[in-house]
Amino acid sequence: MVRSKSSTYGIFRRIQEHYLKIARLPIRDSVRIAITNVYGLEGSEAVERLNNPYGNGNGFEDYKGFRDFFTYKKNVKKKGQIAYKGTEKFDGVFDLLTEHHKLDTHEEVKDFFEKHVSLRFLDLVVRGKSDKKRIESVERPDFSCDVETAEAVAILEYFHRYKGNPYFNTKKEYEGYIEKF
Repeated sequence: MVRSKSSTYGIFRRIQEHYLKIARLPIRDSVRIAITNVYGLEGSEAVERLNNPYGNGNGFEDYKGFRDFFTYKKNVKKKGQIAYKGTEKFDGVFDLLTEHHKLDTHEEVKDFFEKHVSLRFLDLVVRGKSDKKRIESVERPDFSCDVETAEAVAILEYFHRYKGNPYFNTKKEYEGYIEKF
């Protein structure tokens, strides 16, 4: 994805993107790119088609209709694929989730996140008020140890709460954290 130099890309935008990827909804830039890729439309034509996707004066009824709208129909190599993607792993998460949860409407997605997803922040001490001092503080050797300890605590909390390990990309992903804890 191409970002302008003026765009900010902090933790809150990253969180938003993760939530959207879990629900298989596009981030802002992806909509523009997807409508160009699927329908060959740009600018005001793209906006018009997005506002009136079915040509009947109505917008999308639900997220399922939105996802279907952005599915390749004519491109033989990509037919049936959605034009905006998260990552392979996020798409896999969506597929697994939808085996057990409906995520087709705003209410269903909202209900899913309220019941099954939580987000917590750990406030790590970063010394100094100037940007330079804060960066030096983050680069200090014990800061990475603080992060690893926090991740180990989170993993252990998950293990005790759900009686098993969380899903990891690899089995060795957590070993370093647990050893240092």
